[in-house]
Amino acid sequence: MIALEVKCEKCGKAIDVCDMCEDPACKHVVCHDCLSVALGERRPQPHEHGG
Repeated sequence: MIALEVKCEKCGKAIDVCDMCEDPACKHVVCHDCLSVALGERRPQPHEHGG
């Protein structure tokens, strides 16, 4: 089995599977961080370095 590189559609971070559906073949892959922001569970970081 060949492992495909899966990246978050929003931020481009490499992840194993989509955090929403847990399907590595998902067409709209989203990471945990971007999903948490989208659901309003946390606020986005103002800068890439987190400060």
